[in-house]
Amino acid sequence: MPQVFRRGGPRRRDRGSTNSRGRGTRGNPPRKSPVPHPVILSEVAAATESKDLRLVFLAKGWETMKPPQIHSRMYSRRRNVLASNFMPHPDQNPANPPGPTLETLLEQARQAALHAYAPYSGFRVGAALRLTSGAVVTGVNVENVSYGLTICAERSALVAAVSQFGPAIRIAAVAVANLNNAASPPCGACRQVLAEFILPDAPVAFPTADGIRIMPFSAILPLAFDMKLKD
Repeated sequence: MPQVFRRGGPRRRDRGSTNSRGRGTRGNPPRKSPVPHPVILSEVAAATESKDLRLVFLAKGWETMKPPQIHSRMYSRRRNVLASNFMPHPDQNPANPPGPTLETLLEQARQAALHAYAPYSGFRVGAALRLTSGAVVTGVNVENVSYGLTICAERSALVAAVSQFGPAIRIAAVAVANLNNAASPPCGACRQVLAEFILPDAPVAFPTADGIRIMPFSAILPLAFDMKLKD
């Protein structure tokens, strides 16, 4: 047993030591060897096509590791639609069928979504804003390889509306649609940006996991950030 000579006399190094076979002494468990990262593209690709990536992990003994996320399938299953979790239970606030005006606005949002630029998520969203003047402006989500620079369809439409009609615009209604048959309520950033120009009682129509839902803007953003500027 090796000895370490320190002040006060020799002290045996017996705590946490290992023997020649790598087994810990004094009840210390042996150190596990690191598991190799499962970067086997051919097998992952094959498992992705079969929609059962976990089989590869079980076969390779990687059951304790999480499979990598496949972004192209991020919004393809209903169980992955997390954006609808903020909504109350359907029995508490049932989805309202859109009227003729909002149905037209929703169709314009769907047509706009065809022009969305979403090569990374594959989630194509369109938004249509009806202004108090009666004009309708549409926008789409535009993604970027630096994900934080992505702009949502609602903000895209709002920027286009201000650019076209000026800063005095007011929004009377909003419709959001996507081509993935998934829930897509406006995100928090879009709600705050819309709050700068939208009427409090303006209806906002958007898809949820249980159908189209229509809510007044004041209900989807009850405590918008506000600032009183000095005169």
